[in-house]
Amino acid sequence: NFGLYADATLVLNVNNKNEPPVFNRSFAPQPGANLAPPAFFVWENATNQAAVGAALSVAPGLVDPEDALGAGLSVSITDGNSAGVFGVAAATGQLFVADRTLLVYERAQSYTLTLSLRDSGAPQGSSYALTTTATAVVSVGHVNKAPSITSSPCSFSVNENAAAGTTLTGSPLTAADPDVNDGQAGDVL
Repeated sequence: NFGLYADATLVLNVNNKNEPPVFNRSFAPQPGANLAPPAFFVWENATNQAAVGAALSVAPGLVDPEDALGAGLSVSITDGNSAGVFGVAAATGQLFVADRTLLVYERAQSYTLTLSLRDSGAPQGSSYALTTTATAVVSVGHVNKAPSITSSPCSFSVNENAAAGTTLTGSPLTAADPDVNDGQAGDVL
């Protein structure tokens, strides 16, 4: 009221706080929102180390606002892969076939994997690291596999003048089809 005032300098420090990373290309608006990973597909005859879909760093993306302050982001599979069928490149999130001998359509037509995205904990440090999870489904494509003769030796005999339709005598012919559960029938030719 009397025209008196005082000037002062106020210093306001804004401290950066670690926020959880997200499966996304953008972190805005804060906090970032997770996007679901795309559906993945792999043929059952894929080789070891074969890539399964695009890297998660490409789609949906991996982002953390403090990523530049620390050691970066790390992706891991934390559930749904107890047999070790799949692996993931920690830096890019690229899924790959780790053990192709376990990738059998007749055993599992799909896998539901829990993926974890962990940050470095920056700026506070690794003990403050945060993790975000997402679920990815990998569908397995069926590949027809050749049957095999399982009886060995297999021999039959018939008289040269036998009538058509005569039953052959000898050891039985047996075969196995690894695709026995595919609903297809086959013939011995």
